[in-house]
Amino acid sequence: MKKKVISFLICGAMTLSLFAACGKSDVSQDSSQSQEVSFPYDEFTVNFDANTTPDDLTDDESFTYWTTGWASEKKASTVKYQATADAYVHAEDVPVPKRDGYYFAGWQTKPVVEESDIIDGVSKYQVFFDKKISPLGEGAVKTKSDEEIGAREIEQEVNYIKDMENLSDDGVVTFYARWVKPKEISSEEDLKKISNDLYGAYVLTDDITLTSEWEPIGKYYTNYEYFNVDWWTYAFRGTLDGAGHTISGLKLQGAEVENPDYASQTGARWYKDGPECDGASGLFGAACQATFSNLTIDGCQIDISGDNSYGGDHVYAAALCCFDMGSIITDVNVKNVSINVDYDDSQLKYAESLFGSVAGLEAGSWSTAITGCSVENAQIDVNVKCKKKHGGEVYVGGMLGECYSSLKNCSADAQIKVNGQDLSDNKEDFPFIVNVGGVGAANAAAQGCNAKSDIDVSVEKTSGQASVNVGGFTGAQRYQQILKSDVKSDITCDCNVPDNSLNIGALIGRMDIFYASLILKYADGVKSGCAGNTCDVTLNGQPYTVLLPDGGYPKIEGKSVDYIATTDHVDQQSGKTYKKNIDQIVEAYGSYLPKEELNKEIMYIEVE
Repeated sequence: MKKKVISFLICGAMTLSLFAACGKSDVSQDSSQSQEVSFPYDEFTVNFDANTTPDDLTDDESFTYWTTGWASEKKASTVKYQATADAYVHAEDVPVPKRDGYYFAGWQTKPVVEESDIIDGVSKYQVFFDKKISPLGEGAVKTKSDEEIGAREIEQEVNYIKDMENLSDDGVVTFYARWVKPKEISSEEDLKKISNDLYGAYVLTDDITLTSEWEPIGKYYTNYEYFNVDWWTYAFRGTLDGAGHTISGLKLQGAEVENPDYASQTGARWYKDGPECDGASGLFGAACQATFSNLTIDGCQIDISGDNSYGGDHVYAAALCCFDMGSIITDVNVKNVSINVDYDDSQLKYAESLFGSVAGLEAGSWSTAITGCSVENAQIDVNVKCKKKHGGEVYVGGMLGECYSSLKNCSADAQIKVNGQDLSDNKEDFPFIVNVGGVGAANAAAQGCNAKSDIDVSVEKTSGQASVNVGGFTGAQRYQQILKSDVKSDITCDCNVPDNSLNIGALIGRMDIFYASLILKYADGVKSGCAGNTCDVTLNGQPYTVLLPDGGYPKIEGKSVDYIATTDHVDQQSGKTYKKNIDQIVEAYGSYLPKEELNKEIMYIEVE
């Protein structure tokens, strides 16, 4: 699919995090600091030494590898950069090697890492590449508003090559692969010890019944969503193979997690992750580029209400993982999970408004591949109140919450009840956004999945801005398509919200045209919408089988939308006229952003 972009879209914070190539510059060629330091050589030489297992420390083990990302290319394990003060190792130059019988656990400045070298689950010799980017100021740390983040200055932290502790006098720096063998997990105590090495590999050798209240493995700092993934330091980044075994008795009361002062601990050089890491309740608090497979979680109970209520800025609750970035989840089954959340904004610390995401498997994720997973007999009850300020965001799904990941051959069977109330008398109004779906609250790509959920949604906001989106499969579909899935859900809605604020669909509650336009612009051959699905859905007891049109593009008056125009526009090269259609598109499909914001952001686009 070839596209002709007539005008371009401004990259926002969310767009930047999803399409990493947008606006990226080669800092190693930027000599803004190069006058500060002079070197007796023209180049830095960076060596990646993969042959560093404890039983084989042979030096100078060079290799070649294929990069990942938009354009894969073959590279050598030796990389050279101009010898300037601001040169750093770019993430795309960092290989991820493989070795039979071992798992790769990151690059180190020391050939062998001992257990005594691991502090709070992380090796003190661990190397973090590329940039660490975060919004400046405490007020920016917890807000979920991209507009707020974009309006602030951005702080960048970089590990420059000139500052590497193992840089030699001739400009050569060598990083060593850390290889780990799987550790056997056969008891509750063994499972807890995963927190001692967040980059390790683990395999269950027996079913495990937990007998005490659980503390999540891996910590989610809210700054992480804005960091390069390499800097998700205290998330679980290893491998857990359930080997067909079951973890039962998982019990979590509340969502508060201890937040040690990493700055004061010896060897902890990455303490600026954020002022808070709590608000997460699950087996894992955070994961990044991890692998979960062949595991069953049975009888999980999460209670964030009453004496266990949490008064912070956000709540993520799910059986497997609270927030995840870029992991692989295969054949993980959640059975008989019960999640009860009662949450309000009366004790916000940094955020402008509340944020909650609750689901059976994962509460929040980006770019994760989920295959062959299921949620059976989930009981999810979420009560959210806006007391301090108007508005906030609530995501509830049978399997996934706000998860922009790929889903294949999965199923969800859940009883979902959501009650949201905006009770604030604050004069300043913010939108109250509630997304609820039988499989996911807000989704990306899905194929060959099943939804059989009973959904009951009640939302009260009598005036101001609201967006309530309920779907048999997903509340809001933002990226790509739902394909060849079977949906049999019962939906009950009792909502008192402003006109045009409630969107209900047998498959999708709302199609976000803003995000659909990003897919049309950036991803060749990728469509948005749905195709080839079957639905047997009731709405308040009545049959409801409305589907978005097959073929993947939104349609207006029966015709596919092949361009988006915020005003009448004439292409100066072709002379073709594009009539304004944004009003019709928003009316038919809704939008994540208010229409006036779309007029600022959405480009003209033509699909040829």
